[in-house]
Amino acid sequence: MPKQNKLLHFAASAARTLHIWPLIVRSGLFNSARRRKYPDTIVHLDVVLTECCTLRCKSCSNLMQYYHHPENLEADEVISGLRKVFASMRVSQLKLLGGEPFVCQKALIKVLEYLKDQTDRFDEVDIITNGTLIPSEECINAMKNTPKLKVVFSNYGELSSKLTEFSELCGKEGIAFDIVEDDSWQDFGGMKLREENESKTQ
Repeated sequence: MPKQNKLLHFAASAARTLHIWPLIVRSGLFNSARRRKYPDTIVHLDVVLTECCTLRCKSCSNLMQYYHHPENLEADEVISGLRKVFASMRVSQLKLLGGEPFVCQKALIKVLEYLKDQTDRFDEVDIITNGTLIPSEECINAMKNTPKLKVVFSNYGELSSKLTEFSELCGKEGIAFDIVEDDSWQDFGGMKLREENESKTQ
């Protein structure tokens, strides 16, 4: 990871510790700084591996609560898309998420096997999980073999029933992890019909 990018990531970590990260995100300062320094780099790339989730959060920002017949993506489809991105751009932060990405571990393993040979094309890869599932031994090994990987737990309290067990497993296996302790929930608005006129939507 370039030295300047390490400094930006350190600054982001410090902001999270000081609980001022939401303010910085809303201001757009962090992403603007990275875009100026790295114009050939995508700051964040979210890769949704599955529409399936073990939770049904009412205000899910990925709208998973609205899928009546959720499906998993095929690993080959995801890898094909990543190849096209990596052919022309680098990615600073690549996020693998859902739904719950550990619902579709076979696809996740194949994607991680691809990524371990593409480490010059990204700075970090984060698997975003709600801490409700324990991955298989094969999946744990794939995570261990993927450089720059981190498991990011969204802590939903009692709902994240496997968070402690999973995070302890990460520590035991040498897999980097972070537990996000958000004390607030941001509602992105949902899918209700607002009947706003054209001037309000511009």
